[in-house]
Amino acid sequence: MNWAGDQRMKREFSGFLSLHENLTARQSNKCLQREIACDIMKLKQKPKEKAVPAAF
Repeated sequence: MNWAGDQRMKREFSGFLSLHENLTARQSNKCLQREIACDIMKLKQKPKEKAVPAAF
C-alpha cells in the first residue's frame, strides 16, 4: 500500500476509534444516570419501609 493510502486508513481508523469512545462514554453516562435515579428512588422509599415490616 502506498503512503497516502496508509495515512488515509490511519485517519479513518482513528476517527472510528474516537466515535466508538464517544458512544461508550455516552452509554456509561446513561448507566450512571440510571443508577443515580435508582438511588434517589430508594432514598424516597426508605421512610415507608420503616413503617411497614419488610417482606424479606
